Amino acid sequence: MAKDFLFNHFNHENCDESGVLFNEQRKRDFLYDSLFEERDAGDNEKEFIAENPDFNHKVLSSTTRCLAKGKYPKAMLSKRRAIALDKSSVKKKLSLPCSCAKNCQKQFSVQEILYWRQRIHCIPAGEERIKKLAEMIQLCAITIRKYERDSLYRINQKLCCRHFFTETVLGISIPTLTRAKRAIQENRHDLNVRTPRVGTNGVRGRVCEGFIAAYMNAACDRDPTGNIFRMPAGLTKLDLHSLYQTIHKDGIGKSKFYNILDSKYRNLVFCKNQRFTKCTDCHNFRCLIEKEQDTQIKSDYIAMRNLHLKEQQMEREAYYVRRGQAEMRPKEILSLIIDGMDQNKTDLPHYCKWSNPSGAGQQKLRTHITGSIVHGRGKYFFIDHGQIPHDTNLSLSCLMKILSNESHNGILPPTLYVQLDNTARENKNKYFLGMMAYLVKHDFVKEVYMSFLLVGHTHEDVDQCFSKISQKLKEKDALTMPNLEALIFNSQTPQPHVSKVNTVWNISGWLEPFINQVHNITFPKMYR
Repeated sequence: MAKDFLFNHFNHENCDESGVLFNEQRKRDFLYDSLFEERDAGDNEKEFIAENPDFNHKVLSSTTRCLAKGKYPKAMLSKRRAIALDKSSVKKKLSLPCSCAKNCQKQFSVQEILYWRQRIHCIPAGEERIKKLAEMIQLCAITIRKYERDSLYRINQKLCCRHFFTETVLGISIPTLTRAKRAIQENRHDLNVRTPRVGTNGVRGRVCEGFIAAYMNAACDRDPTGNIFRMPAGLTKLDLHSLYQTIHKDGIGKSKFYNILDSKYRNLVFCKNQRFTKCTDCHNFRCLIEKEQDTQIKSDYIAMRNLHLKEQQMEREAYYVRRGQAEMRPKEILSLIIDGMDQNKTDLPHYCKWSNPSGAGQQKLRTHITGSIVHGRGKYFFIDHGQIPHDTNLSLSCLMKILSNESHNGILPPTLYVQLDNTARENKNKYFLGMMAYLVKHDFVKEVYMSFLLVGHTHEDVDQCFSKISQKLKEKDALTMPNLEALIFNSQTPQPHVSKVNTVWNISGWLEPFINQVHNITFPKMYR
């Protein structure tokens, strides 16, 4: 009788054979097993309740009620399911030795196996069954891999091998288990079992990602395409992790740090050699660190190099702050950057796909482009043919034209930020300083800030504009000067101001009688 079997399982203070307390769900499952396996034709629901008046019959599910009444659901009308849920077949399976050396069959009883089998085989074959099987695998598997033969599973706090879990506990085939694992990996089902998050490192991981992103934006040279960030030459992943550890003492380990770099910052490139203008200090520090054998002296060199990189990082960050202020407060601040483009790329005539045209050996027309970005306002490009010297007069003439164009009724914002290339020939000299003093003296602006990045670390946003011109030159020919002007005009978004420079003002000669000699001008990074 079913009731005898039921109460044999619900004695001993509501514990199963393994000593685990029954909850309501497990009581229902055992009732289900018992009524299914030990059902007698004379047992129906009314007889069961009449014989057991103290039993709460509400815990029985609808399927269990059908089984108690002697009615099998359509899902049970399967020979395969009948064999899988047959107690004698389970006993036969447990009597056979396990293929592994763990003797998994000795750890489990028939009732435990039936409990797990009925959760699978009472469901019709299809998506619902695969979903349920995937839930059970996620619940029991220690590791989930598609074709892992040596994987282990935990059943009621007991470990068993894959073969025992598949053939005996669940009563399914290996291909069925593989399909369920594939469903987990492809994430085809919205599983109810909550799986642990993969690929995250918690708060410390997010702090590490923020550190890498901030260092990329502040210390790296951005590729002209804008998608690649190049670390200072000679700086390795280990050096970057050391910098991270100096700031975050309880940060993540080196392996996790490398994983974050490889997975989330694939556009970060570590260079052995400087691709753009080389920094003398970086090169010297690199040579000293590579040659030094003494660990103490080597650590001192590394600390000195880190100070140098920190300095150039702070200069970049200050430039970004000034640029952002000008974009947010255009009526109060005017910020711009001026630089020159490599003239070899724009020699005329230029052929993009014809490598050896007729007359290729003849002298080409040398052209030079001076570019400027007025942050939040627009871009300017000035073209000359080398007929004028590329000195302070050219830079100041371009600057005066920009200020004239950006003024409203002759009035400029009270604060002017000028970011310049760190070269004494064109920008960092007494004539440029004298002209800025003249603007303040005659109340064109209230104050002027002249800023310079470190030599070898001056690759900034204006160079990305030059890169767009280079990309256009790879796609289109520029045979004449109007062709080059149109190409520059169409390469930028928004469209820039493009003009030819035929003459420049002799500002240096005009200011010479009024300027005193300035000494040690190369060391400061900002003038006000």
